[in-house]
Amino acid sequence: MLRLVPFNEQYLKRSYDWLNDPEIRKLTDGPVSVSREEQEKWYEFIQNDATYKIWGIERGGEPIGACGIKHINYEKHSGEYWGYIGEKQYWGGNGHQLMNLIYSKAKELHLNELCLFVLKTNSRAKRLYISEGFIIEYENEDRVWMRKSCEETS
Repeated sequence: MLRLVPFNEQYLKRSYDWLNDPEIRKLTDGPVSVSREEQEKWYEFIQNDATYKIWGIERGGEPIGACGIKHINYEKHSGEYWGYIGEKQYWGGNGHQLMNLIYSKAKELHLNELCLFVLKTNSRAKRLYISEGFIIEYENEDRVWMRKSCEETS
């Protein structure tokens, strides 16, 4: 069973490896490389940013990934979801549970709508989001932008 937990130093250290893995970087459209210093500066910055919420993803007490909602607009009650499972042995079979946890967090934040982008080449994630009721708003040659009302979730 998955749980969302506070993103802390342990997750910061693990995410360094996850984000520097070429396969994960390709699926998430991450930067070519992330230095520990850059990552620590980013982590310090988001601590005081009310428009950015981040959680660690835990399964059986083990850190397996990270997710969050960024660009939160409290006036429009919307935000942008992002997330990834960094431990590859947990790829497949956790997506719907993770999305239900994110919907709960969105509701706690009084968000009525989530948007996201997914790379066209990440067909597994795209299928998940469509099956979760996200609607394609527009796309370009690389990315697909999607949106979903949180009011539609139970």
